[in-house]
Parts: sequence; C-alpha cells; structure tokens
Amino acid sequence: MESLDDKRSNIVKRRLFKELIDSTINNHINMKYNHLNNHLNNCIVESIKYTEDNNIIVCIKDEFYKERNNYEFVLNLFYPFHPPIVKIDNIAYTDFLIESNKKQLKELANINCFCCNTCTYSKNWLGTMTISYIIKEMKYYREIRKLFIIKLLCKKISDKYLNSDIDFFKWGF
Repeated sequence: MESLDDKRSNIVKRRLFKELIDSTINNHINMKYNHLNNHLNNCIVESIKYTEDNNIIVCIKDEFYKERNNYEFVLNLFYPFHPPIVKIDNIAYTDFLIESNKKQLKELANINCFCCNTCTYSKNWLGTMTISYIIKEMKYYREIRKLFIIKLLCKKISDKYLNSDIDFFKWGF
C-alpha cells in the first residue's frame, strides 16, 4: 500500500509531466510555425532533479535573456496547491521583486508592490497556475523594470537638457 507521501509525489510528477509536455509541444509548434507567439519561446528545460525529501527541482534556461536567465523551480509534495520556490540564477525570486520606488511603480504599471502581486505569493497562488504562468509573470516584471529604468534615464536627460516648462513625461509616456 502506498504511503500518503508517495501518492502526493506521484500526483506532483504527473502534473509536472503534463506541464512540461504541453510546454515542449508548444515550443515545437512555435519553432515550426514562426507566426505563433508564445511566452515560453526560447525556454529550455535543462534538468529535473528529485531530492531526498521528495521535492522536485526543475531547471529552465531562458535563451532570450543574456543574463539572469536560469530559472529554478522547487516543487514540494503539495504542488500545485502550494506555490513553488522560484530562483533566478540562485537568487530567490522574492529578492528580485523588491522595488524601492513604489510611487513610480504605481505610475508605470498600476501595481503597488511586486512582492504582494506575484503569483508565487501564497495568498495569490491558485492550483491552476503553472510554471509557464510564473515565467510569463517574470518576463512581464522584467519589462516593467526596463520601463522604470528608461523613465529614470529620460528624467535625467530632461532635467539636464530640456526646458523645465516642457512636461516630457505627459507627452512621452
């Protein structure tokens, strides 16, 4: 008779297998038909490891980015009902989400806080969310960070070279 941990482990393995197969099929379709656009383009599952405490570690490399492109998902026995632990280049995803200027974040994306809005936050997690959903969110947050940096650079340029009576941000953003 199977123990409860063995049953949970089998459930997690089946769910993970389904997610990865769906992702692999989508990537194959996208490679064959370039007009299809999927957020998981350029993502490759590098390895799947099983730990002694029945966790599953999935390592994914995102070929789109040159740095911070190695994602690690630690799935426990309660996945998909509990969010995975996510790391980007061995840095906790929650550390990546820390943002100091919340006012700018609110203006750019109408988000108060990355940490409170992430799907990996246990209060926001749903059993229907998948690894691909987390990757899409990470890419979205990266784009917001890029916009944030662009806005800061534009402010520096406008402060230095433009007249103060021109409201560049209302015109440009």
